Amino acid sequence: MITLLHRQLAHGPLPPMHEPIPFPDPWPLPHRHLYLEITTDGGLTAHHRGPRYLGRLAPWQPLRILVPLRGGLEDYYLLLQRGPRPAQLPPVITKNLT
Repeated sequence: MITLLHRQLAHGPLPPMHEPIPFPDPWPLPHRHLYLEITTDGGLTAHHRGPRYLGRLAPWQPLRILVPLRGGLEDYYLLLQRGPRPAQLPPVITKNLT
């Protein structure tokens, strides 16, 4: 299962994310959302300026992906839910695709 929070910004500074991150309900894998594709094994590919493999998601490790677009920004928070949930999630890892 994958939980994905998506924000889109047309222009200006990106507002901060509230803590804890308000992750929505999870979806089954595989999953595709605008510029991101997640395979059943947690493989993550960004489809921005051509496909770009970003690696495999680690269970319960929050990941933030920033995808720049003309005049805007796609901001994704991902959480792969596999195995027992830890008592506390680790800090968010950010990948900026600029």
